[in-house]
Amino acid sequence: MKRSTIASGIAATFLAAGTVVGTAFGATPGTQHERSASVETASQSASSQVSSCTANDLSINITKDPHGGAGQQAFAVHYTAADADTHCLMQGFPTHLRFFQPDGETAPGISARAEHTVAEPVTIDADHSGVSYFIQPTIGQHNELGSVSFQAPTGVQRKQIEVAWPDEPVIGAELKVTPVRQA
Repeated sequence: MKRSTIASGIAATFLAAGTVVGTAFGATPGTQHERSASVETASQSASSQVSSCTANDLSINITKDPHGGAGQQAFAVHYTAADADTHCLMQGFPTHLRFFQPDGETAPGISARAEHTVAEPVTIDADHSGVSYFIQPTIGQHNELGSVSFQAPTGVQRKQIEVAWPDEPVIGAELKVTPVRQA
């Protein structure tokens, strides 16, 4: 027998064996690529079908957060589903903030700025909630507040929402605001 014939026979045997073994383990050409593509397409279509949260989709309250970093304190803004049928997405920061004194008058001299970070989409439904924070220093002038109004970090219907402030003063004149994240 010629060497070329033997070499061709061995190559054909290995090729056939590899195909059989690969097929037995589910590794046919394109299988992994096809699986990845179908999973990616399914997740994209699922997220594209979820609408942005509106003010009516949300129940919002603010509490003092007991876990502050060194030299700072925080107030947590909790975003929960208004009812069991709510399923929507939020992304971004609370914006257009206005602080009010307990008597309802605008609280002068208090401002807020957004933290420099990336805002990821957050799901709000019966099982998932979101949270963002107002971060303040631990020293400074104490300002009594009654409420704060803002536009929630949503995407489409942005409406001014007024939320009661906890029975705690704001310290200092400038708060830092974090983006909403999954709670």
